[in-house]
Amino acid sequence: MLLWQCMSRFFGQIILSLFFITSLSLAQTKPLSDLTASDYPKLVKILGKESYQAETIYKLAKPVLLYVDKEWLTENGYETRTQSVGEFERKFLDVLGFAAPVAGESPLDFTKETKIFYSDYYGGDGIGNNRGSGRAAATGQLQIKGIGQTKMVHESEKTDKEHSSGTAGLYEGIIEVLASQIAHHELPFGANRVVALIATGTLTEFGEPRVLIVREDPLRPAHFIINDIPEELSREINRMRTVFTNIDKALPLPAGASPRSAEERIAMGVQEFIRRQSKLAAYSYANHFLHSAFSPSNVEISGAALDFGAFMALDGYTRAGRPEDNELNGDTNAVESVLREFLESLRERLPVALQKLVPTIPEAVQFFRNIYVADLQYEMALLTGAPEELVKNMRKSAQFRDFANTLIQIARDGNDEIFNAFDGDLKRTGTYNLEAILNKMSTELEAAQPLRSNKILAEWFNQVLTSEIPNITVRKKLIEGYVDFVSQMGEEALKQGIAIPNMKKYMALASRIRNRSTPALMRRYSPGPRAAWKDKFAAFKETMDPQPIRQALENTIRNNRRTFHDAKPFTLVLQEKNNGNYVERETYNLRTDKIEKTILEKKINLNKPRTVAPLCSHVFM
Repeated sequence: MLLWQCMSRFFGQIILSLFFITSLSLAQTKPLSDLTASDYPKLVKILGKESYQAETIYKLAKPVLLYVDKEWLTENGYETRTQSVGEFERKFLDVLGFAAPVAGESPLDFTKETKIFYSDYYGGDGIGNNRGSGRAAATGQLQIKGIGQTKMVHESEKTDKEHSSGTAGLYEGIIEVLASQIAHHELPFGANRVVALIATGTLTEFGEPRVLIVREDPLRPAHFIINDIPEELSREINRMRTVFTNIDKALPLPAGASPRSAEERIAMGVQEFIRRQSKLAAYSYANHFLHSAFSPSNVEISGAALDFGAFMALDGYTRAGRPEDNELNGDTNAVESVLREFLESLRERLPVALQKLVPTIPEAVQFFRNIYVADLQYEMALLTGAPEELVKNMRKSAQFRDFANTLIQIARDGNDEIFNAFDGDLKRTGTYNLEAILNKMSTELEAAQPLRSNKILAEWFNQVLTSEIPNITVRKKLIEGYVDFVSQMGEEALKQGIAIPNMKKYMALASRIRNRSTPALMRRYSPGPRAAWKDKFAAFKETMDPQPIRQALENTIRNNRRTFHDAKPFTLVLQEKNNGNYVERETYNLRTDKIEKTILEKKINLNKPRTVAPLCSHVFM
């Protein structure tokens, strides 16, 4: 009877919650037509009209919706649930199924209905001879990549075919969806999400289905860097005057900051910009992500990752990247180059009275390097499975730093061979498999007897790690550091009322999650993901049925997700299931040693972000 009452209450709460959510969304959500209802991109408030050129685009005759991020639409207050799937897709394509014709396409591929979107000017390294977005244009909150050749393409000195043709192919679209969604959930400041992928019904010049990559309109450091094409200089100087009027509104601020003036916002914002680049670089290296075309135009000023054509996951700590530019996985040359370009522009373009708020380049680089060392130590230590709530109180100790540096050295040991990220296979290199070592240590730690001394524990680790670490000196140093680290963390756990067995169980679970690979983004391997999608591409070209690709994208995103940054303190998300109108999470509670299942309401961002709120929790021993 008690079980029946619990079940009735549980499902009753779900029904009531869904009714509440549906009623709220019906009352306050916006129609899809509002996605493009703005006269200009929303970023015009910061960048000014001087940053844009109008682009005329035409409604596609036979577009197909391959993917849509309904969570993004819901978060931003757009209606998604009061219509059938077919009706939703029709309305969505009526709003965003527009592009500019390119060579080889027929007038029959388009209707006469037009819209105006806006391409944007920017500068900085990495854009070739273009003036800005050569194949992207925006309105409202969204930008469409692959929309056609824009006025930002320098006709007499075109850059590479990919960026000058104006188009994007299906494989590029697949990678952009997967990488942006996985990175958004995992990276410390998220990613610029692909909101939709639309097939135009035509082919690129390379014979691949042409697609439109609909994404959040990005605000880049490159928007605040002059484009030094000689004949464009007068216009660019005028653009710079406008964007620097609003630079204080563009810079990120630390959580909880309340600057009292534009000067304070600039001072805080510059430091926070540097901190975020450090955190992003450290997290990416520790967790095997590489953006091998990192530049002022390929990252958002907020620290969100952007443009995923060269973004990938690695198997281990392979030294891959751009050897010709000395920008490789494991160093920070690419990030420091972005810092230099951006801060040099600030120091040159800000009014003289404000330039003192920006550190000199040597000061900024040294500041970055100092915090990067600490950030990398922290991220590497978390790979042990350690709870963040405990580790953050240990960061300043000498023992913590020594142990983290040992992990970094093991990760780097043997990774001497250099690979071009754009050529061939990126095989795993390195003397040791750090992920496997840490998983084994956390498993053995959980199984160890509660009263086992540090000395006995170290001796046991020495036996079980012989095959993984044949070098006795390296093995001894790691074991000593690990045992000290766990001992120190155990003291911190007891201070916070956490039982040691709970801590060890958490570490075993978290280590396996955090050290999982991300195979969907290991796309430079032969035969690689392109081969995995080959049959789906061929079927789509023949049938134009989007369902197999859509389902594969959703499954791949779900299966490659590791981290949930919005989890409650002292909990670890083990898995999450999205059931359409609500989300179900299974979490381990470090304090109670229980597995909890929690129903979460969908997030609805009407005016400001809302936190995910639990509606009901069930606990399992």
